[in-house]
Parts: sequence; C-alpha cells; structure tokens
Amino acid sequence: MKNQFVCLANVTIILLLMFGCGSEEKPSNKLIKYNLGVEIQENVFNEEVLSKVGNLENFLDLLTANGMRVSNGAQPPTIMADILKGDFGVRYTVESLCIYDGKNSSNVGEVFGGFFMEMLIDTEPGLNNLGRLRYSSLSSDNYPEYPNGIDSGEGSGYASGGADNFTLFVLVENARFRNIPYKALWIISGSYNYYLLTNFTMCFVILEKGNDPNDELANPGTIRIFSDPQPDMYWD
Repeated sequence: MKNQFVCLANVTIILLLMFGCGSEEKPSNKLIKYNLGVEIQENVFNEEVLSKVGNLENFLDLLTANGMRVSNGAQPPTIMADILKGDFGVRYTVESLCIYDGKNSSNVGEVFGGFFMEMLIDTEPGLNNLGRLRYSSLSSDNYPEYPNGIDSGEGSGYASGGADNFTLFVLVENARFRNIPYKALWIISGSYNYYLLTNFTMCFVILEKGNDPNDELANPGTIRIFSDPQPDMYWD
C-alpha cells in the first residue's frame, strides 16, 4: 500500500510539471460590456499589448472610471481631409491636461504642453473603420526644456463608435522621444461633426522603449489619460 501512495505521488508531481500548477492565465481580449469590433480586439489588443494592460474588459473599465471616453459601435464618423491634396487627416492642436496617471498620481492636473495631431478614420465599406494617427509634441511655458517636436510618432489602427462619437485605437511602433525610440498604444476619443472636435480625451500606454539612461521617458506599462474639451482645428 505504501508503494502505491509513493507511485501516485510521483505521478501527481509529473502531471504538475507537465501542465503547470497555479500558472497565471494569459490576459484575455474578450468583451462583454463593450462593442468595439473584432479588428480592435484582435489586431490592436494583441499579446504584447495585453501583457501591459491585462484583460481588455478590465482595462476599459479602468479608463472609463478615470475620465476616458470609450464609444461603442461599428459606425464611427468619417474623419478625413482632402486626400487628393495629399493631406493625411484632419489636423488639430490639443492641450495635454493630465487627468490620470497610473504610475505617478502627482502628474494629475498638470498640463504637459500639447500635441499637433492629424487623425483619419475611413469608414468606406471593407476597410473596417481603418484609422491613422500622426502626432508631434508642442512646447509649454511650464516646461521650456521640452521644445516643439521632442515627442513624435505615427501609426494605424481601427475605430469604434456611432453617430458623432468615436474612439480610435492606434499602435505606434516608430515613435521617438528625443533620441529614445518607443512603442505605444494610443486611444483617442471624442465627438466629431464637420471638423468640430469636442469631448476630447486621449490615453497612451507605453509598450516598450529603447535605451534611456537618464530615465526621461515613462516606463513600459505606464498608462496616462489627458483631456481637452475642444481642441483647435489647425489651418495652414
């Protein structure tokens, strides 16, 4: 009988080694309360992004609980400039008032300059609400050490929403802060009606960064939310 118990114990140990014991499940991109579309769930919230934000449903709950707008639906407004003239998208200058920082709450209430942004959402059938974003930072009198263009990048993704409301989810893989390369998830939300942009909130999540010996750029996993009630359209 004793030998039988020893054998069972050995078998149990082997099974635990084979299949794991108490191993954490991978974060899920499944949604119950939100309707964003399969392209956003699978193409934007891939394994790399989920490894930084955790379960998608919980991540969106965190954002909405801290002032970020998330628009449901598969019919966002079209946001498009004159493509025939070579314009990328509709251009705005955006103020960066921090309303949430998951790593450093002392940043809340600070205005970190702003951004010059170009946004595009193409709602043509078959494009699945394809979106693009290009941005470049604007200087602030409060932070003279950060000149125009110190932070820039662009990327593509997809949008959700309905009527005038939209949320654009974009992966940026070629961004730079000074000479520090980084990858980030950007989420842009607002209401759009014939170039007028209101109820604007934006979130970024740092996914990866290059060599940063002076710790100038936020660390991977940092989640920040910014707001601007009504960005200014940029006419050139």
